[in-house]
Amino acid sequence: MAAILDSDAVVAFLDRTGARLGRHDEKQVRGFFADLISEILPVDAEVADKAADLRSRRRSLRMPDALILATAELHPDADQIVTGDRATTKVPVSGLEVKLLQER
Repeated sequence: MAAILDSDAVVAFLDRTGARLGRHDEKQVRGFFADLISEILPVDAEVADKAADLRSRRRSLRMPDALILATAELHPDADQIVTGDRATTKVPVSGLEVKLLQER
């Protein structure tokens, strides 16, 4: 099984650790993500169509979030999504657990 990591979780992590502000070695932070992320999934026509379907049923859903949810729903090995966006956790997605990345 696989977890889909929402890109906002990556951005939130980089922002919180302050790698761009000189608080942590940016090479080490990037290395961490290189080790963590095994695949970057593309947005293709099937994902775009699924995202449009999700948005048609939930008009408040932002397009970037719809794309992440659609990508995860269509990925055969995905069983969960990790996101930093609380609103994304409220959208029901068939067969997937949506987990909120918590600040510590």
